[in-house]
This record gives sequence, structure tokens and C-alpha cells, in this order.
Amino acid sequence: MGLVLSLALLNGLVLGQAADAAAAEQKASPVEVEQAAADMAELSEEQAISVALEKFPELKKGKLSNAMLEKDVLVPGDALWIITWQLESQAKKSEISVAVNGRNGNIARYYNSAAALAKASYPTKVTEGQASKLAKQFIMKAVPTIKENALIEYSIEGDGFESSLFYPVLYSFEYEVKVNGYLTDSEYVAVTLNGNGEVISYEADLGLNNYPAPDKKVTEEQALLHFKEEAELELYYMPIYDEDYDFDNMALNNYRLAYRLVNELPFIDAKTGESVDYWSFSKNSSKQGFSLLPAKTINRHSGEPLDEQEALAVVTGYFSIPEKTIRGQSKLNEAWKGTERAVWKFNWTTFGGEYSYPQSISAAVDADTGELIELVRSMPSFNESEISEPEKVLLTEKAARQKAIDLVLANYTDASKYLRIENRESTFTTNGQTYYSYRFNYFYKDTPVLDNYISVVFTGNGDIWDYNGSMADSQELEKKLAGIKQNVPYEKALSAYNGALGLDLMYVHLNVLNNEEDENRANEATLVYYPLIENSLEDYIVDATTGKLERTFPEEAADDKFTKKKPIDIDKHWANKQLNVIVEFGILEADESGLLHPDAELTIDEWMTMVILSMGLNYEYSDEYLYESEFGDEESPYLSALELFHEMGWVDESTITEIDAEKILTRDQLALLLMQMLDYDKLSSFMVKDQSVSSLKDAASIQNKGAVALAIKMGLLTPTGGKFNPKAPVTKAQASIILIRLANMQDKLDVEFI
Repeated sequence: MGLVLSLALLNGLVLGQAADAAAAEQKASPVEVEQAAADMAELSEEQAISVALEKFPELKKGKLSNAMLEKDVLVPGDALWIITWQLESQAKKSEISVAVNGRNGNIARYYNSAAALAKASYPTKVTEGQASKLAKQFIMKAVPTIKENALIEYSIEGDGFESSLFYPVLYSFEYEVKVNGYLTDSEYVAVTLNGNGEVISYEADLGLNNYPAPDKKVTEEQALLHFKEEAELELYYMPIYDEDYDFDNMALNNYRLAYRLVNELPFIDAKTGESVDYWSFSKNSSKQGFSLLPAKTINRHSGEPLDEQEALAVVTGYFSIPEKTIRGQSKLNEAWKGTERAVWKFNWTTFGGEYSYPQSISAAVDADTGELIELVRSMPSFNESEISEPEKVLLTEKAARQKAIDLVLANYTDASKYLRIENRESTFTTNGQTYYSYRFNYFYKDTPVLDNYISVVFTGNGDIWDYNGSMADSQELEKKLAGIKQNVPYEKALSAYNGALGLDLMYVHLNVLNNEEDENRANEATLVYYPLIENSLEDYIVDATTGKLERTFPEEAADDKFTKKKPIDIDKHWANKQLNVIVEFGILEADESGLLHPDAELTIDEWMTMVILSMGLNYEYSDEYLYESEFGDEESPYLSALELFHEMGWVDESTITEIDAEKILTRDQLALLLMQMLDYDKLSSFMVKDQSVSSLKDAASIQNKGAVALAIKMGLLTPTGGKFNPKAPVTKAQASIILIRLANMQDKLDVEFI
């Protein structure tokens, strides 16, 4: 239903408040904190220990080492007994820590150091599905009032990151917890298990109190009508957020003209029918209106491009470099962020003063026009003990606004034609310093263009703090937008949007979200209707050209991009277990017909690629960004893997050009490559006469005898019928088994593949 994305945000807000609460606790004296926690706890230390031992009998084998009471920073009004046991098994010491809720005896936290360090070999003892069942069983043991049907697992789409085959195997699960049959904005549980099915960690953010019984006096029809009455759309040109989206050079993007919701729709109290402004922070961010900029003739630089000192003078004309500042390298970029602009880039670092960390400053100047393109200062982290008195504000908001307009007019060609200033006043104060923030948005024929803007921030004393924005070429962007037609009137677009509106119910905690102090969580949760579009919380627009309802952020084919499609030809294969692991990690993939061809022979470059992918390195990324080839044809499909092998020290530079990586990989060559990867190639030179090789029937045909001997002794490669078959090709299935063997002996090797 898409709810997980929104609730993840809500949980993040609550956790952020918990962090604030924790910081506040640090300012209180230990005695005050201890007394406050004691006032909240109903269980004694002995009772809390008894609860932990009852739920986790294995703790009886350990030694109680510590028990302390502290306030729960995640659940206001609760206190936790943090109890630790030391355990010893086979001369290995470990620790289990359990946090028992002092009010209701539920388990709030759990950590097992032995499980975290446990070796999990492939194939793992438990599958992901089995681990999920174990996670739910643990949760229900930790909090008996939670039933399995109340646990809703987050189904967040992957981000494309591949974990390494050589990392410890972990299964992590995150759940929302239903109360009275409805989801909430704050009940959350997370569990992590190792590949053996042992729980490593558990954390629960559970109030599970002050939830009124559902009282729905407002019908779904009434709530839906309310949402439709509140819905208001506005017309925008929008970039298409596909895989080719480029923020640095907005003129490269494709665009569409679309109707978009002005403000987030308010929730509706299911009991009273009143609007609940849950998203209060968004109300002031939309539809503020814009003002035209005055026409002004600007004499820009012409003639020869600015040299370094001339460009630097542009920067210092607007901004005085602070004392104790070290200037970094200056550079003329002939193709600034993919454009045809030649730009001087400057960097500085400021030390000392009131800053607890160095502050960075960067600036960019167009070498041809002399325009300031950007000037950005990092927001400083202050040392509280050295913060000076609040800065005296020398600049009024009205004067700051005019300075921002003058700055943009002077440095953005045809600014009065293309840009408008947003009619909002954004003044904020941080560490005693006042800032004024303004935004200038690009317009085409009275319609704003999203993501095309200039942002300006001044300090209260008139210094530029930030001047930057998107790097679209105005004329190029204008040409691109000119071909987009508006065929759909507002009324038709609104009808399409309202036709897709739906709703659902959940509990929300308004006071907690709004940061109101509420130690005892006295604010009851409110059951509200919240709006859905196409039965999801995704952001939707109505295309003004076609009239179709579309996602703002087109759904990337998650099933195609992130989900591993299981090949149809490995289930009955003799190495199916190992092949399944390799496929799960994205090391091998099925072809368009769904076949993996597990018995297909591997080339050297294909083996290298399997190794690189098994380490969690992105083959395509490294090919495009990390390496410029020094060894042969840059279009070679194996180049990136070969370069990475060289970077790792696994291929000698003197021999790298001799490798014909497109040839079939033999067992003899594989033995040598393995020893080079393990840094045992020199050691293997002492084993050329080892009996494990000399006794083989085909020993005379083995070229890399020492490497083969060591590979056999390590169990990576094995003879068959007294022969090693050195010239036999290596198949995908055999390579998969060898990678699994390497992963399983990771803790016994001198080289780590992580």
C-alpha cells in the first residue's frame, strides 16, 4: 500500500526527538536522572532480572555482571532496567545485554555479542524466510501482547547496493506494529539475526498505551469528500525523475507539464471530523506566490576570459575571506558540471575561532562573463564553550531581500526574464547568528519550473552565506520547454486526481510529533483518516498534456532492477545450493530466457568479474568512474575487473598486458589466480615438488605446480580419480563452489575480501 515510506519518515521524526531528549538528559545531573527513572519504574531490579531469565533461560548459564536503571529515550515516560550477563563457551567470552521495561516487563532492547561474531557458512543454516519466522517468534516472546498478525514488515525498495559474499550473513527485519487493528506512527520493532538463526539485536519503540478504542463517527464517504474539497492543484514544468535525471545540468533533463498538489492534505479525526494538520511543516512551503524581478541592464565582462586573479577578485568583491583561512587549490574547469561553461573554482578552509570543526568555503566564477556562479559556506559546528554573544543584526529583512535581488540580477543572465523571487520571508537564527534565506525560481511563460532555482542566504551582518542553484542554460531550457503543450484544463486534472483519492485509518500522536513536552505520554493517540492516491502514499501528478495520473517519481522496475530472478535451470543441478547463493548476491544472473547455463565454461574476465561482484564492488560503477585504462582497449568488457585485480595487487603490472582475459579459464590458471588473490603465490613456489602434486597421474602437465598443491591442501580445488585435469575448463557452477569455499574460510585467511 506504500504506507511504509511515510511511516518510516514519521518514525524518523520521533527518533529525532528521542535524540533531543537524550541530549537534554545529559544536561541533568546523574542523581536527577536516576531519581526520575526510579519514579517511572514499577518493577524492582530483582523482578526485572527474573523477567529476563524467564524469557531467556540461556542467561542462567552466565554470570550477572551489571544492572542499572535509566530513562527510555525512545518512549517518554518509561524507564528501562539495563541488565548484562557474561557468558563463557569454549574459552570464548561473550555478553548478552537485555533491557527490561520497568513499567510492564516487556523487552525493549537485546544484544548478543556471540551471535554477532558467529561464523555463518554457506549455504546458511536458515533461509531468509525461516529467519523471518524466528524474528517474529522472538518479538512475541519479548512482548507477549503482540500477535503475529499485528506485525507488518517494511517493504522498502532496495537501493541497488550489493552486499559482499564475504561479509557475515545477516538478516534484518523491521516491523510496524498494529494497535487495535490499525497502524500507528510510532510503534516499531527491529530484529537482526545471523545466518545461523541466532538473534544478534532487537530494538522496540513501543508505547502501546493511551490508544483509545476505535470510535469512527465519521464515515469513509464523509472523510473522502473532505479530502476532495481540500485538494488544490498547481501547474508546473517538472523534470522527469528517471535514471538519467541530472541535477547539476538541468537543461539535460526531459520535462513534462503537470498539475501537482499544492499542500499535503490534512488528516481527518475519525471521531470529530476535524482536520488534523499532521504535516504542519509543509503548510508554509507551498504556493507562496512569486514576484517579478525589475528589469536591469548589467554590463558583463567581455573579451578575453578572466585569469585566476581576476576571477578571485570577483569572489572577494562580494565576500571577505575570514582570518585563519587556508586557500586550497584553484582550478579552471573547461566543462563545468557537463555544460560548456569555463569556470574558475576556488576552495578555502577556515580554522579556529568559534568553530569546533573546520569550516569549508567554495566559490565558482564564469571565466567568460565574470558571473559568480556559486559561493557556499558550510554551516559551522560551534564549540558551545566559545560561542560569543549573539551577533548584532545590522541588516533588516527588507534590505537583505533587496541585496539578494541585486546579487542575482548581477550574476544571472536575463534574470528578470527567467527568474522570480518567492514571496516568503525565511529568517532563522542558529548559534546566535541571524540568517535571511531567499529562493529565485525559474519560470517559463508564467509557469514555474521545478528544480531550477537560485538560492541566496545572507547573514544578519550582510555577508553572503550561500549563493547556488541549478546549472541550467536558460535558453537551452527554454527551447526544451517550448515544445510541451497544455491540453488538459484545471477542472479535468482535478477530477482525475480526486478520482484516484482513497483513504485508510491509523493512530497518530500529535503532541509527540509537534515536539511538545510530554513526559508521561499523556497525549492520547488519535485515530485519523489519511489520504491515499492509487492506494498508496506515493506522490502523484496529473500530466497536463495527456491527462494521465502518473507518479512524480516514476517507479523504477524494482522487480527487474533489485529482485534477483531465479534461473530456471539450476534447481536440479548438482551445485544448486551454491548457485542459489551466488544468484542471490547478484554475482551471476539469468539471461533473457531465464537460463543461467551453470555448466558453461568461464573466460578469465568472467571469473574476475565474479570475484569483484562477490566482494560487493559495483562493476559498472568502477568501469565508468574509478578507472581510466592504462592497459589496452577502453571498450573491453573485462577492463574494469582486470584493473581492480591490478589495484588489489592480484595481477602484476608487468604481466597484466599478457593476460588474454577472453580465453577460457583452466583449472591450472585458476589455481595460480587464487594463490595471487590470497597472497600465497610466493609461498606456493616452495611446494612445486609437494607430494599432493607429484603423486597425481597428470602431474607432468601441470604448469603451476606449487599453486595447485596449495589449492589442493586448502580444499579450494580437488583432484578426481587421481588426476587434477589442469587443462580442463572451469564452469560457472565450479567457480560458484570455489567462491563459497573462499567465503567459508574467510576467518582463516591472511587476506580479507571485504
